[in-house]
Amino acid sequence: PLLDMQKLGKLKAGENPLSQWDGVSTTEVPVEIPEGCFAVVLADESMEPEFKKGSVIICDPNAPIIPGKYVVVVMPDAEDALFGRFRPMGYKDLRRFTLVRAGEDYPEIEFGTKVKGFIIARAIKHVRDI
Repeated sequence: PLLDMQKLGKLKAGENPLSQWDGVSTTEVPVEIPEGCFAVVLADESMEPEFKKGSVIICDPNAPIIPGKYVVVVMPDAEDALFGRFRPMGYKDLRRFTLVRAGEDYPEIEFGTKVKGFIIARAIKHVRDI
């Protein structure tokens, strides 16, 4: 399934990301991926130059969240979903963390104090045009 980042922003904590699938949009990748994975298309330039706007990212909601890996985070108050690198604020803390974005014009976002958010999946593949 290919999911829309804007629709993912409407998820509630604990809700299955696949509930946002339109039932039609899909993507194919030349590798085997685990059951339950989904793809998203990046909607902005916040991760350039490594990830361009329009890049397709394969995400696994069952993959362990590891410092330094890329994740999709939902900000429920803004009804937005963001993509970035996960940096925990404490040992194995998935509630208080920083989302690091590569674009120099996009600040890091600290979640868990004033900004509410939750991780829905870890990125496991980047589908690139060649």
